[in-house]
Amino acid sequence: MSKLNSIQRYLLIIRKIKSTPYIPLESLHEEVCVELTKHGARHENCSQRTIERDIHDLKNNLGIPITYSRTEKGYYFPETEPFSEDSIDRLLESFDLLNSLHADTGLSQFVYPEQRPYRGTQHLSPLIYAIRRRKPILLEHKSYQKPLPTTRILHPYALKENRNRWYLVGIDTRTQLLKTFGLDRIRRVEIQSGKFRRDPSIDIPRRFTDLLGIFDCKEAPVEEIILSFNTFDGEYVKSLPIHHSQRILKDSPETNELVVSLRLKATKDLHLVLISRGASLQVLQPQHLREEISRICRNLADRNS
Repeated sequence: MSKLNSIQRYLLIIRKIKSTPYIPLESLHEEVCVELTKHGARHENCSQRTIERDIHDLKNNLGIPITYSRTEKGYYFPETEPFSEDSIDRLLESFDLLNSLHADTGLSQFVYPEQRPYRGTQHLSPLIYAIRRRKPILLEHKSYQKPLPTTRILHPYALKENRNRWYLVGIDTRTQLLKTFGLDRIRRVEIQSGKFRRDPSIDIPRRFTDLLGIFDCKEAPVEEIILSFNTFDGEYVKSLPIHHSQRILKDSPETNELVVSLRLKATKDLHLVLISRGASLQVLQPQHLREEISRICRNLADRNS
């Protein structure tokens, strides 16, 4: 944990000096401690002397040109140094990744998250770099459906997490189609020269509004789905809605029934979620979803009989 704390301090020091040129040591120390507290990391041993040692390590061991101005009485990055703005930004992205992956909570003695590891996270930093700067990438990806990996040039638009997996969303330049790629199946990422122009008509959040999960089926309509559960299972459905569109149509302890309505596409991701909640599930509408869930459950019963 001490090594992780050092990395956190390094990145926070870089971020604070970059955003507040000529920041005094006292202010830098105070702001680093505040940020460490926000992210649940330990800061009891983070003294001004610690910050000074960190700055020394950044300069002499990592080659990051933090400079002290006696005139301004604070630390800054000199513009004439060869250490590029992009290099600093990529380091700062590493701190964002620590937060997004919950690696910097500092609560491991009494908070126990899921132990299933993310796979493919080594690609997050270069992908975020490319997305922010609209840089094309060469992507080598191995699909589960194909025996060999494929290579393509992609315009990366966004990253999305779903069920302990990260996915890249981008435009395949060969087909000009928006596609999704699992990071756990990416073999290689190479950032290309130049910049691409984002298509303003592509609304990534809107793309996933009517989906549960990550994968779309363009032929599937957005439709009203009505589900019934007993009141015990219903408490779980109420406390953790299946989809953001969920509405309660009936909540009756007297008849031991909760009925909810969803509005989305009935994709395979929805099938999986419904089966996982299937102790008292009844699909009331639409009929084709009721039949599909029944078929999956019959096959499951046959294989386990």
